[in-house]
Amino acid sequence: MSRSVVTLPPQGHYLRGRVRFANLAARAAGFALLLMLVGIPVYRIGGITPQALIAVLLLAFALALGALVVSLAGLASAWFQAARGGGAALRAAILSTLALAPFLVLILIGTSNPRANSAATEGLAAIDVSNAAPLRPASPADAFLRGPSGRLAMLGASANPSVLPSARYDAAPVEIAAAVEDALKALGWEVEEIVAGEPGQESGGGPLGVIHDSGAIPIPTPRAEIDSPNASAAAFSLPERNLYRVTAVARDFIFALPSDVAIRIAGNGDETFVDLRSVSRETGIDLGQNRRFIEAFLQQLNFEMAGEESLSLF
Repeated sequence: MSRSVVTLPPQGHYLRGRVRFANLAARAAGFALLLMLVGIPVYRIGGITPQALIAVLLLAFALALGALVVSLAGLASAWFQAARGGGAALRAAILSTLALAPFLVLILIGTSNPRANSAATEGLAAIDVSNAAPLRPASPADAFLRGPSGRLAMLGASANPSVLPSARYDAAPVEIAAAVEDALKALGWEVEEIVAGEPGQESGGGPLGVIHDSGAIPIPTPRAEIDSPNASAAAFSLPERNLYRVTAVARDFIFALPSDVAIRIAGNGDETFVDLRSVSRETGIDLGQNRRFIEAFLQQLNFEMAGEESLSLF
């Protein structure tokens, strides 16, 4: 009778380490996300000051960056040393990446735009908006745009602004002025002042003077409303001038930071040129926001002018 011998593999107990601070990193990353999701809306409604918002965002950035470093170290430990807690480290890495993504986008936008806080079209790019001397000899139209105070719509100085092409239309300045106001309303920008008249008449000596309420200047009514029984004859009382100046305030979508916008509508024969300049009021670097304001306005103005031209066909 033979005996069979079964040889078993060696048995033993292996100790596995644990990822340290993974759960704490996940909580820190989640808190960073919460700070941004709460801090920005609170700032928009006026609950905190800009300085407080900056502090909140810096704290969120520091927490998210620290959580990312800890999570990456934990993932490396879980992968190479089979340490426990890899799930918590992965959760912390995902949350911290989400919290850092907006800051990464801001960095990319900042590096692809000039380090300036303004943008302008070609007709206004050479006008110095500070109290310093103009970059070129000022024309009567430039003096009109600056207004009685000598400043360009109370805009702050800026270096190396973005420059965009001016807009040109084969229409009378009065028609462009009406379309400009419609475009501003469609964009939701706040109109501060409208001045109509020849250069030198904006101080009150001209027929129109300064209008602080844009609603005080009636604009041409679309044809669909002309035949309405409620149509008012005042809708056609917009004075015809060769030059208009409009100042408005635009705000970005996320932080609602204000930018002062100055628009010049100048007739030249059968053509009318529209130039504008946008300057951030509270920030020294706009990350290209003022250029995007100008692009959005010109696009909306083209839309309004297309509507005016289609109405004139009937």
